[in-house]
Amino acid sequence: MAIYGRNPFLVAPNAPIFAGDPFRPYVGGWAGTTSPYGPVWETLAAGAARLAGDDLWRAVLAFKGLVILAYAAACCLIYATLHRTRPDWAARGLLLFAWSPLVLWETAGNGHNDMVMIAFMLGALWLLTCRGRALLVAPILLALAALCKFVPALLLPPMLAVVWQLRRPAPGVRDREGWYRAAGSVLSSAAAFLLTVLVCYAPFWGGPQTIGALARRDLFTASIPNSLKEWLTPMLGTGPAADLVRSAATDIVGLTVLGVTIWLLRSTRPGDRAVILDRLFRACYLIFFVYLVGGTLWFQPWYQSWLVALTPLPARIGYSKRTLVLNGGGVANYFVWDYLVLWNNSWGTVVQWSAALAVNAPVLLYTVYQWLVPPTEPQDSRPPQAEKESIAI
Repeated sequence: MAIYGRNPFLVAPNAPIFAGDPFRPYVGGWAGTTSPYGPVWETLAAGAARLAGDDLWRAVLAFKGLVILAYAAACCLIYATLHRTRPDWAARGLLLFAWSPLVLWETAGNGHNDMVMIAFMLGALWLLTCRGRALLVAPILLALAALCKFVPALLLPPMLAVVWQLRRPAPGVRDREGWYRAAGSVLSSAAAFLLTVLVCYAPFWGGPQTIGALARRDLFTASIPNSLKEWLTPMLGTGPAADLVRSAATDIVGLTVLGVTIWLLRSTRPGDRAVILDRLFRACYLIFFVYLVGGTLWFQPWYQSWLVALTPLPARIGYSKRTLVLNGGGVANYFVWDYLVLWNNSWGTVVQWSAALAVNAPVLLYTVYQWLVPPTEPQDSRPPQAEKESIAI
C-alpha cells in the first residue's frame, strides 16, 4: 500500500510485482495470503512502512515503535478509567497490565499489532466513564478497534445497553421525551459504529473478500474447537466436522454476548452509573474469556493480551488470578510447539491436543474452583458507591 499503491486486501505478497522487493523473502508461508486485518491497521502499517523504506532495521524499529506507543496509551487509559471508577484499584490495575510478562513479550518483544486494537478498545471504554457527548463517541473508537482486528465488535451490544441504561428515565417515570432521547442515543451510537466501518473500508472495498477475517474461518490450531474437529473428523469427514465445530463456536460466543447484554440490562437501574459501568466491565471480560477459551478456532498466545487489558477494569482479585492462570497456559503453548514441532519435527493430533490442554486445562480447572469456593475478598465484589448505597438501604 505505501510503496506500490496496491490494495493489501486484494493483492497477496506472491504477486509478480513484488518479486524483487527486499522484504519478499521474509514473508514465508503467508505469501499467498492477503491481509487478515482491518483497514485501520493497514493504514497505520502503511505509515510505518513508509518511514522504514527498504531498510529492515528501520522497519523493525518503526513497527515495534508503533505498538509500543499503543502500549503506552493503553497503560494511560487503564489508569484513567480506574481513576474514575475504582481509584483504589488504579495503581494495581495499571501494574497488572503494564508489568505483565506476556504483554511485554508479545508487544515489545514480538511486535504484535494487537496492542493497537487494545488501545482503541480501552479508549472506547474510558469514554463511557465520561459524561456528556463523550458517551456517543465511544462506538467510533470501538469501531476503530474492530477495524484493526474484528473481535472488539463483540462488545457493541453491551455498549449499546450501557448507553440505553445511562440515558433512559427511571421505570414508572412519565417522561416521553426522555425515552425518545434514550432511543435516539442508542440509534446514534449504532449508526456511528456502522458509519465508521463504512468510511474506513470504502477506499479498500473490492467485495466480501476485502474482509480479511473471513479467510481465517478455515484455520484451526491449538484450541478446544480444533481438538473437537480432530476428534469428529474420522466420523464425519474433514469438511462437515469443521463446519459443525465452527458453528458451535460461533453460537457459544453469540449466546454469551446476548446473555451478558440481557444481564446488564436486567441487573442495573437507570442512571446508576457506578453499577452500570461495573457490570459492563465484567460483561466485556466474560465475552473475551469465552471467546478465547471456547470460540477461537486459531489460537495464538498473544491473543491473551486482550484479556489482560480488560482484567483490571472489573477491579476483582478473582478475575486477576484467573487471567494469570490463563496466561501461564498461553506461554506453555510456546513450549509445546517448540518441543514437539521444531525440535522433534512432529505434527498432527498429538501436537494439537497437547497445545489445547496446555492452554485451557489449567484455567478451566481454576474457573471451576472459583465457582465452588466462595470469594474471600468481599471488598472487591462491588464498586465503592454501590457498597455505600447497600449499607444505606
